[in-house]
Amino acid sequence: MSSYLAVWYDPAMEVPGDETKTKITSEEVERLSKLLSVAQAAELMTRRVGPDATDAELTADKKRCRRIAHVATKLLGSWGCKRPQKFDVAREAAIVDWPRWWQDHKIWLDNRRRYVATWSQKGGDERWAKSALVRLTNESSWIEYALRD
Repeated sequence: MSSYLAVWYDPAMEVPGDETKTKITSEEVERLSKLLSVAQAAELMTRRVGPDATDAELTADKKRCRRIAHVATKLLGSWGCKRPQKFDVAREAAIVDWPRWWQDHKIWLDNRRRYVATWSQKGGDERWAKSALVRLTNESSWIEYALRD
């Protein structure tokens, strides 16, 4: 096992026997496509952050939406997606609070990295898993940077 995968390996984690890199890739593409749809829809909504929001708050929100959409687009390309799916996410886009969303998403990304590393050691493709971990780590870094003020 490579030391890079060993950092995330969790021997107690259960991984379904029918898990494949194709299935993981498909799940990631769908998830990132939805994120892109949310960011794009949120950017188009006027006064999304509330009627009492200042111009600076509105500008910051629009900037975060554009940055998240850019990150999602780059990540989709890294997973091999040429045409992202479109989702009807108007309701979700209207209420997304990027800083709060990021706190939950960081935990999800850590769990996903643990899952991929564990899958690779329980019969998966180690080389592919390293690449997947790099993409998930990039997502974490890039979104953290995108949400800066």
